[in-house]
Amino acid sequence: MQIRWINHASYLVAHDDVAVVCDPWLSGDAFDHGWSLLSESRFTPDDFADVTHIWFSHEHPDHFSPPNLKQIPQDIRSKITVIYQASLDGRVATFCRGIGFKEVIEIEPGEPLALSESLSIRVYPYTHGDSWSCMEVGDLTLLNLNDCVINTPERAEAIAERAGSVDILFTQFSNAQGIGNPDDTQRRRRAASEKLRRVQLQIAAIRPRYVVPFASFVWFSHQENYWHNDGANTVHTAVAFIEGQTPATAVCLYPDDRWDGQGERCSAAALARYQEDYDRLQTRAPNASPSTDVPTLKAQHGAFMDRLLTKNSQVVLSALRWSRRLRPTRVHLTDLDCCVVFDLQRFEPTKCAPTDCDISLSSSALSYCFRFEWGGDTLSVNGRFTLPPGGEHAHFRRYFSLANLNNKGQTIAHYLPSVRDRLLARMRTIPRSLMRRVGFGGSEKNL
Repeated sequence: MQIRWINHASYLVAHDDVAVVCDPWLSGDAFDHGWSLLSESRFTPDDFADVTHIWFSHEHPDHFSPPNLKQIPQDIRSKITVIYQASLDGRVATFCRGIGFKEVIEIEPGEPLALSESLSIRVYPYTHGDSWSCMEVGDLTLLNLNDCVINTPERAEAIAERAGSVDILFTQFSNAQGIGNPDDTQRRRRAASEKLRRVQLQIAAIRPRYVVPFASFVWFSHQENYWHNDGANTVHTAVAFIEGQTPATAVCLYPDDRWDGQGERCSAAALARYQEDYDRLQTRAPNASPSTDVPTLKAQHGAFMDRLLTKNSQVVLSALRWSRRLRPTRVHLTDLDCCVVFDLQRFEPTKCAPTDCDISLSSSALSYCFRFEWGGDTLSVNGRFTLPPGGEHAHFRRYFSLANLNNKGQTIAHYLPSVRDRLLARMRTIPRSLMRRVGFGGSEKNL
C-alpha cells in the first residue's frame, strides 16, 4: 500500500490495481471565497489518470469541489467510479453521473464494498450530511473521520466498535467555522483547544497506532473573515499535542509526500515546509467581493422566499411566523452603510441602528445566502459576519436553516416532528376568528 498526500482532507490510497482518492480539493477558493488552501497542491487533474475510485465524505466544497471535478479530462473521468453515501436528494450522485464519471455507487450504511480482493471500504452516515469511512487495505485499517463531530467518549466508542482495530486515524485538528467577532480571540483559541481535546478522546477510544492530522490545512482568506485566523491551531501544535498527550504516533504529510502506512516516518521535513506556508500568509492578499445593490437584494429575497414557500408547507411557515419562531430580522449591510429588514413577505430599508441589528455582513454575503439554499450554512462556516450587541442572531439564522434543510431534501415537518406539537400548542392560544383571517380555517388538520 502507498498513501500519497494530496492536500487538506485529500489523499490517495494505492494498492494492487486500485487507487482511491478521498475528498479531492486541489485548487481555488471554497465557501463563497471564504477559505483557501494553506499550501499549493502538486496533484493535478491529469494525475487522476491513475485513479480508479473517488470517495466523497460529504457535500461541503472543501471535500466535494465541482469546479475541480470538471477540470478532470473527460476521457479520464469516464474511467473513474464515484463512491458516495446514499442520500435523500441524490444530488451528488446526479452531478457525478451528469459530468460523465464511469459509475456512481450510492453505498448503504456499513455495507462493505470490495474494490479488489484486498481493498474494501465501509461508509457510515453521520450528522448534518457528513459520513466517515473505514478502509481495509491488506492487513491495515484506515479510519477517516473528516469533519464528523466526535466530541464525547460515547461517540468515539461507538465508532471504535464499528471500525474495529484501526491502524491509521485521519482526523481534523482546528476550527472549521467562523467563531465570534473580531475581538473574540480567546473564544476562538478555546475552540481550537477543544478540537485537540476531541482528538485526544478519539485516540483513547479508537487506539490507532498512527494519527494523521488533516482537514484543517486552510486559512480564512476573505477581507471579511481574515481575523478568524488568530485562533487556529497549526499542524505543529497538533503534532506536538498528539505526541505529548496521547500514546499514538503523529504523521504529518505535505502535498505529494508518500508513505506506506507502516514504517515510522519523520514529520520534520513536512512541518518545516508548512511553517513556510504559514509565514507566507502574512503577505497573501485576502479575497474581496463586489457589492450587490438593494434592489437586486430585494429581488433575490423574493426568489428565496418563493422557494421556501414552494418546498415547505405554507401552513407550517405561517404557524412559525405566528408562533414568533420566524420573526422579521434586521440586517446591517456593512459595505452599503445601511440597514434592511426582511421576513417571509417583505424586504425594505429600515432606520434601525446598526448596533441593534441581528447581524452585520456585506451585501455580497447576504446575496449568496439568498441565491443558494446552502448559503446560510456557507455563511456559518466562512464567518463573513459579525453579531451586533443589540440583536438576536437566531431571527436571521432560522430562515436559512429552513433552506438548508430543503437543500438536503428535507423539510422542517419531518426533520423536527416535535415542532408540530409546539406549533399546535401555540396556535390553540390564537382566537379562531384570527386563525380564519390568516388562512388556517380554524383547523389544525393541515399541520
